[in-house]
Amino acid sequence: MSDNILKIIYTNRYKDKEFDEHNYVKNILTHFLEWHKIEQSSEYKRLLWQDKDKKRLEYDCDVYYYKHFEKLSDEEALHGDTMVSFWTPYKLALYQKTGWSYSKTVKSLELLIKKIDSGDPNYLEVNKKFESFAKIYYTKGNFILLPNRKMNNERNKFCEDRIDETVYQCFNGGMLSHNFTDDAKLHNWITKQNLQMLFKEKNIKCENIITLY
Repeated sequence: MSDNILKIIYTNRYKDKEFDEHNYVKNILTHFLEWHKIEQSSEYKRLLWQDKDKKRLEYDCDVYYYKHFEKLSDEEALHGDTMVSFWTPYKLALYQKTGWSYSKTVKSLELLIKKIDSGDPNYLEVNKKFESFAKIYYTKGNFILLPNRKMNNERNKFCEDRIDETVYQCFNGGMLSHNFTDDAKLHNWITKQNLQMLFKEKNIKCENIITLY
């Protein structure tokens, strides 16, 4: 079975689309697009929250990994998230290179993919720089389990899914600190998710966090 979970999602859910082994960036963008088509559909909006969870279990790569590879329960697997965001640095790089600001909406993603397919050298240059990261983005090493499912949306809102900023906001007084009842639980979560690398000399203190970008 593939180490790249997105390959599995393509096989199971995108049977009309070919996974391009030479263009992982576009594979990811296509996945974003297909998921947002689902989210914006009237059928999805009418679903009960339990049925929306079932969709996540089928399409969300990190959740799929924890359910099928780590054999966690559905509820436990739904705590899954990606550690380091692809979209946040990628959209910034695109803006710096092209002057275009993209968002995770169907129209914006469709336009972005169209620009890439046109062979625009500016887009191809950015994609080349991100291709190595794109290859490992949906693999085990970039997945984490959050202590609270709601933290997924919170870290996107407050931290744009930056893992360094996420951990910073988890400390006392931070925007995400309410997800931990005390410092011991925060330290335990950091250790279990192998996030000590984010701290100077792996010394888990707020002031020791290393800024990634």
